[in-house]
Amino acid sequence: MGRRSRRRLGAWPAAVLSLVATLALTGPAPARADVVNPRQQWLRDSQAGLFPHWGMRTSPGYTSCSDWEKAVTDGGWKADYWVAEAKKPHASSLVPASFHSRLGYARARPSAVPGSCSTKRDFLGELIEAANAKGLKVMLYMTDDPQWRAEGGQEWLDSAAHS
Repeated sequence: MGRRSRRRLGAWPAAVLSLVATLALTGPAPARADVVNPRQQWLRDSQAGLFPHWGMRTSPGYTSCSDWEKAVTDGGWKADYWVAEAKKPHASSLVPASFHSRLGYARARPSAVPGSCSTKRDFLGELIEAANAKGLKVMLYMTDDPQWRAEGGQEWLDSAAHS
C-alpha cells in the first residue's frame, strides 16, 4: 500500500473514533416524540384505566359478528354500565379490546375496512359518548399481531386485506 493510500485511510478511522468518543461522552439525544405532547398530559396524570377484553370468542364464543352483536345486545349491553365500572376504581380511561388476537379480531363498530368482521351497532361510539359525559377518555386497542388469525380452526383476520 502506498503512502497516499495510507493517508486517505488514516483520516477515516480517526473520524469514526472521534464520533464514537463524542457519543460515549455525551450520549444520544433524549427521545422527545409525542411523549411530551400536551394533549397527552391527562394520560401521564392518570392513575388507572379499565381494559375490558371482550370479543366474539369471549365465553361462550361466536363465529359470526352478527351472532355476537345479537348476543351482546340481547344480553343488555349498556355503555353507561362500563363507564360506571370504570369510575369505581377512579379510572380515567376505558380501553376496550375486541380486535385482539384470541378474541376474534372483531370491530365493535361499523367499518368498511376489509379483513375482519364488524358490527352494525356502534358499541364503540356509544362507549365514547357515555365516557365523555362522565369525563373519561376512551382509547381503542387493536393488535397488529395476526398470529392468532386462524385460532380454533376459523379464519378471523385477513391481515393483508386489513392492511
